[in-house]
Order: sequence, then structure tokens, then C-alpha cells
Amino acid sequence: MVQTVGRGRPWWVFLLPLLVFSLFSAEAAVARICKWVDSSGTLWFVSCKGPKAKRGRILRAPRGKEVPPQIDEVIERVAREESVDPDLVRAVVAVESDFDPMAVSSSGAMGLMQLMPQTAAIYGVSNPWDPYENVKAGTRYLKHLLGRYNNDLKLALAAYNAGPTTVSNYGGVPPYAATKRYIAKVLQRYPTRKVKGHSTKEASQQPVSAKKRRRGVRRVVLSDGSVLYTNLPQ
Repeated sequence: MVQTVGRGRPWWVFLLPLLVFSLFSAEAAVARICKWVDSSGTLWFVSCKGPKAKRGRILRAPRGKEVPPQIDEVIERVAREESVDPDLVRAVVAVESDFDPMAVSSSGAMGLMQLMPQTAAIYGVSNPWDPYENVKAGTRYLKHLLGRYNNDLKLALAAYNAGPTTVSNYGGVPPYAATKRYIAKVLQRYPTRKVKGHSTKEASQQPVSAKKRRRGVRRVVLSDGSVLYTNLPQ
């Protein structure tokens, strides 16, 4: 028999409001500080306020997620071997597969750099799901396209996305919305400028180096009272 307290209600009914209040208080407590990784890989801890803050969620910059360490090691290794800027390879991988080595597109493109079967065959790829083989072949192909278009990065990216034949047919970047979006996304992650016909990184916009990323985290109180934890310099 269930014991009742006043007006025939079970005793535990009167504890429900207190229990609900305790749960919401605990959730609010753990949600006061949110983690945010920006496009350069810098780790931020910010007060969970404002339009970006959502209770209980890890916030990430809109450009994508942080590079998995094992994938980053492969990118760095291949970039050294092929003498290609690792940040460019990293940007292409981010847009192509979001660093997922098992990614497959509706057209049959595979792996980190979304190799088409014929491209994989040309570059001797035996396992397109292997990060090293995939990034190696994709980087070699990208390097080939950069040489073909005299280091014009937009044309090289257009050819990587839509194929060299399409670029030749249109005499430049094809008027495809998907290709234009693709180029814009890569350049957003790899800002460039033209210098004597060559595409080079904008020094002021270069991603933070791994050594700088390991800088100690400091606490900053903003003007609105929010607390910010960052590893950026003063």
C-alpha cells in the first residue's frame, strides 16, 4: 500500500519540484563554460552565453572540426615527400571528406581526398581507405594540376573538383555552382594571394603552428562579465 500525504496524494509527489529544480541547476552548472575550437585549431573556453552558446554542447567554428592527430601526421608526411604546402593539403582534405578516411560520395569518390577509381588506379592505390595511400595519391594529383596550370590555385582546384577536361572546355573555372562553392570553401581554409603569377599564403592569415597551439591557457574577464579561457597571446 502506498503511503499518502494530504488530499490522498503519494508522498513522493511533493518531492518532484525539488528534484526537477536540482537537475536543471546541475545542468546549468556544467554548462557555464563551453569549449570552442576555431578554424586555426586554437582551443577556446568561453562562458556559455550569447547566440553561439547552447547548453551542454561543444561549440566548434563553422569551418569544420579539428584535424585528428593521426590524419594530421599523414598530411604532414605526404606534404614533405611531395613538396606541397601541408596547409593546402589539409584544406582540401577538410572540404573533400571532413577528415573521414571512410567517406564515399554519390559519384564513387573515396577516402580522405575523395579519389575517383580511375585516379586511384593511375597513382597505384591498392587500398583507397588507407589514409597514407589516399592522401599520397591525392596530393600527387593536386601537385600535377598545380604544375599544369602554372600554380593557378583556382584552376587547379576547379580541375580537382570537375576534371581537367571540363576546365579546358570552358577555358577556365567552369560555371558550375558546386565547383565554385568548392573553390570558395578551400580558399576559406587556405587564404591566398597572387605574387608574380604564383599562389602563396597570406602571411597575416597563416594558421597557428602546432607549437603555438600548445601555449598555456590564460583566463580573461570580458567587459560584459563573461569569462574567457584562451591560449592566444595577450
